[in-house]
Amino acid sequence: MSSQKSKQNFINLQVKAIIANFVIIIGEADNKNKDFLAYVPDESLFEKILLGEDYEINLDQIILIASINSIKKNVLKRVEKIFRLIDSEPSIAEDITVPELNVIKQFITTKEMLQHLEYTSFLEPEIRDRIQENKAMTFLESYFYLFGIEDLKKALKMDEEDEYDIEQILKTVLKAYEILKHANLDQAKTIATVSYKLKELLREPLDVDIKINTNVLDLLRITMELKKLNEGESKIWDDLHTIEEELKAKELLKQIPEATEDQETKDLEKEKEELEKRLKEIENKKNELREKLYKLIRNK
Repeated sequence: MSSQKSKQNFINLQVKAIIANFVIIIGEADNKNKDFLAYVPDESLFEKILLGEDYEINLDQIILIASINSIKKNVLKRVEKIFRLIDSEPSIAEDITVPELNVIKQFITTKEMLQHLEYTSFLEPEIRDRIQENKAMTFLESYFYLFGIEDLKKALKMDEEDEYDIEQILKTVLKAYEILKHANLDQAKTIATVSYKLKELLREPLDVDIKINTNVLDLLRITMELKKLNEGESKIWDDLHTIEEELKAKELLKQIPEATEDQETKDLEKEKEELEKRLKEIENKKNELREKLYKLIRNK
């Protein structure tokens, strides 16, 4: 499949994931059906995307590699065959919990899609090289794009609260890549062996030892921390908007004769001040992380 200049029509175009240097997934907000793998040859634009700065995507500067749906379709039969072999092994069902097995299947799906992705990009040497220069990062970012982290948190028995251990998440996914990268998943015995290795990883993630460049791990850690801050920021904005609406309603009540300011209004105003303070703290933290990220990508 050869790459081509983008002629697609998008509404509210967003970058969904960065899976390698200059290689991204783009598509419409809240709609994965039109997501595309794309190459960004413009270094300044890619840097802004990576740092989370304000930018505008010029579709004429983006080279499409393949639609995500086409990649999924091309690996579907193979993945289903692997899953049938997993499900036909009684000991796996007995020894591996459902949450663990769900994540194991997600890891395998990501591995097969990454393998197909290398083949898809073969006709474009520069794009192929970008993907192959750090397959571990591509695996990790592809996994997060495809499945998020909620199932992984459940398999790792993390608390359902907003806080989670970024280091543990990163190392678990990267170790899964190390386990899978050379595995030929055509034989039931190999699939069973890999499944048990991944099960042990999910049960003992704190003992993980991974072979990856320190700078790359730092980059992944920072980008994931930024994502986490953005999630928290989004939730705070939602809460803040709710409080502002309640305060507006209270303000209307004040116009009624003999209405007095109640304690609830004072509490809402205090909560609003706290949320605004947290937003400023998050923005300061994001700026610090962006500065570290900038130094990393500039190798300073």
